[in-house]
Formats: sequence, C-alpha cells, structure tokens
Amino acid sequence: MIKAEQMSLNTATVKEQCNLRQAIDLCARFGIGGIAPWRENLKECGLDEANRMIQDRDYESVVYAGAECSLWKTNSHRIF
Repeated sequence: MIKAEQMSLNTATVKEQCNLRQAIDLCARFGIGGIAPWRENLKECGLDEANRMIQDRDYESVVYAGAECSLWKTNSHRIF
C-alpha cells in the first residue's frame, strides 16, 4: 500500500480550493511527502516567497519540467 509520504500533491488538482501556501500546509498536515506547484502558483507569490514557504516545510526540488516542479521532503533546502 502506498503511504502518504510517498505521494506528491499536484497543485493543479486543488487550484480552485487553495493557494500555494495552503497546499503546502495541507501536505504537511496529511503527511504528503511532496508537492508539485504549477508555475501559476509560483507567479502568484513570487519565486523567493515560494522558496521560503517550501523550505519552511523542508521540501526540496527534485524535478523542474517547465510547467511544474516536484518538491519532496528532505533535510536539505533547495528549490532548484
């Protein structure tokens, strides 16, 4: 069975319900191990603020593919 920490939330699936900060908080609340914010999310708050919010929750970028980047929980602090 897949555990929550093995999953990643694609923010396009919750774009009508919450912003990037709220999506990051949801991931932390439910133990979801990663988040894939779409560039629209990054444009909303700016890359620096997105990076800060993501670092606050100990997520790290492992993929950047133009439209999205997947961020996984680690002990390091990098977004790209």
